[in-house]
Amino acid sequence: MKDKTDLSEINQSLIETFEEVKKAVQKNERRSRAGLMLGLQEIGASLDGFIGAYYPVASNIIIVNKTPLRRILETNKSTAKAVRLPRPPARIHPHARIP
Repeated sequence: MKDKTDLSEINQSLIETFEEVKKAVQKNERRSRAGLMLGLQEIGASLDGFIGAYYPVASNIIIVNKTPLRRILETNKSTAKAVRLPRPPARIHPHARIP
C-alpha cells in the first residue's frame, strides 16, 4: 500500500512538472498545443530496456511509462520518500541544451 502512495506522489510531481514545462515552452518558444495532456500507463519493460514515453501521432497526449518509476521505488525502498523528480527551471535559456 505504501508503494501506491509513493507512486501517487511521483505521478503528481510529473503532472506539476509537465504543466511547468508547457508554460516555459509557451513563454520561450511562443508556441503551445491546445489540450496537450500527460497520461501515465504501465507499459512494461523487457530485458533490453523499456519505452519511457510515447506520443500517438495526431493526438494531444503524451504517455509516460509507469514501470520505470515503480521499479525505482522497488529498488531502493529506504529512500523512496526522498525520490523527487526535478523541477524544470522557471526560465529556459534559448541556447540551453536539454538532456
